[in-house]
Amino acid sequence: MGEKQSGFHIDVGILDNDACALEMISLLLRQRDAAIRIGWSDTNAQYTLERMVFGPLPDAVTVKVIVLDLALNGISGIDVCRQIRRNRCLSADKITRLKSWYSRCELVRA
Repeated sequence: MGEKQSGFHIDVGILDNDACALEMISLLLRQRDAAIRIGWSDTNAQYTLERMVFGPLPDAVTVKVIVLDLALNGISGIDVCRQIRRNRCLSADKITRLKSWYSRCELVRA
């Protein structure tokens, strides 16, 4: 864990269609490092895409990192990554995947 600079933090967004998993990921990240702040968490991929492409609501936190599940309802996490990258919302190295049964080639293309 280590010591962090005073005021240093990382705002993280989490996308997982399983509400229990979403809550657990959020809890684990916060317990892992005090510098991690959960900017938002969501179970709906469409809301996440709208937030990332069109910008957050005025009172919402703009995240620097997204943790997402690749097996979502109605859309794959790979497609979410592609949309975020296509719209240049985040750089590629700031999207982290979870629970994947996709092939490595599919993940690289995302």
